[in-house]
Amino acid sequence: MRRRRKLLSILLSLALVVGMIPAFGVTASAASITNLVVDGNGVVTWDKVSGAEKYEITDYRGASFKQSDNKFYYKTKLMNDGAASGTYSFSVAAYDSSDTRITAPVSGTYTYTSKGKLNKPTILTWDGKTAKWSEVANATEYEYIVWNETTNKLVAQDRITASSINLSSHKFLKEEEFTFQIIATNNNGYTNSDPVSVKSNGWYDVSEGLQFTKQPSNGTAKKTGEYTYQFEETK
Repeated sequence: MRRRRKLLSILLSLALVVGMIPAFGVTASAASITNLVVDGNGVVTWDKVSGAEKYEITDYRGASFKQSDNKFYYKTKLMNDGAASGTYSFSVAAYDSSDTRITAPVSGTYTYTSKGKLNKPTILTWDGKTAKWSEVANATEYEYIVWNETTNKLVAQDRITASSINLSSHKFLKEEEFTFQIIATNNNGYTNSDPVSVKSNGWYDVSEGLQFTKQPSNGTAKKTGEYTYQFEETK
């Protein structure tokens, strides 16, 4: 009788263990990004994921954005970035309506060919009020940056179509040093130019609102306009 009870107890224990296996040993299959395809024109597509509200695309620089469509145009992005020829990676992941990621990221690559690299612009003037540079063939925009070297902070940055910019709204203290940088850019398949930059050399006096070029060590200032001083050597 005792052996039967012991055997019955063992069988019941086994039944409980077997009954627990589905609950703890088997999990439902996770959602995933499938059929990721990059065609010859740099168009990336994948199958829609059930329960996905948005898809996060992370580009070759590590920058990411989210969209609802299961397609994006990588070649167009690279063209807009003025990228050089090369193979560029990316990844895609799905997110639900609560902005929770429901798939692991899936990676892909696209080999991009640029039409060529833009020439560097030549900075013609930068007097603290207006910056001017030469136009570059095939450039669609110019990206300028003004950086305060003393405080290590960005002063201004933008992309414009013109080959000059008025910066008189910014305060340039003459005891601080600034760098002006310009890059020729293109959104039609050319690679952006290398950056070109010049330093301020203390050409702006905020206390009087006057702009001037670098003063000779043995020179004096002569006012030539409302904002401009011209330095002449002392004879």
